[in-house]
Amino acid sequence: MEEKCRTCAEHSTKMYHMNDKIGAYDRTIREMVLTLVPELKGRLQDTDVVCILCRRLLHQCLKFIEKCFQSDEILLSASKVMKQTGRFSSFRHKLALPLICYIFWI
Repeated sequence: MEEKCRTCAEHSTKMYHMNDKIGAYDRTIREMVLTLVPELKGRLQDTDVVCILCRRLLHQCLKFIEKCFQSDEILLSASKVMKQTGRFSSFRHKLALPLICYIFWI
């Protein structure tokens, strides 16, 4: 029997429950959906399922968020190094300069 996906309302034979984990993340599908769409809080049921396509999309969103945080850490670290060395003190305004060029310049 095909179930209906809670996020796209499509039918699929491959579904994942809201309490299933996504990849290597230590969070459930429910937690991730609520992170991205907090308006659904209190409306998701234990019996709700997500299709494989929506699960993949959710996983891609998580990877994007993770990548943003990693990039932010790299840029903040580089900015601190530049301020300490006195080079490019206005680094935040010169983000177009590739970080790799700076590393070789030091």
